[in-house]
Amino acid sequence: MPLDDIAGGLLNGVFRFIGHLLYEVFIEFLFHGTGRVVTHVLFPGRHFGDTTLTAIGLLFWITVPLLLFVGYRALS
Repeated sequence: MPLDDIAGGLLNGVFRFIGHLLYEVFIEFLFHGTGRVVTHVLFPGRHFGDTTLTAIGLLFWITVPLLLFVGYRALS
């Protein structure tokens, strides 16, 4: 039915937009941006690739909450 095709196309576009937005926020901003800041602070003057920056940012966001949790448990 034509209505199913129209609704399916519309939902496909909406979900594609939401997925792209989530990708931009989480991957590009949180991981890649954090990796860029960390590498500029620790290694000034060196330039890293996008994959390396994303991996460093992801490692940062995994390490910080773990350290906060361990510190909280040690102090309480």
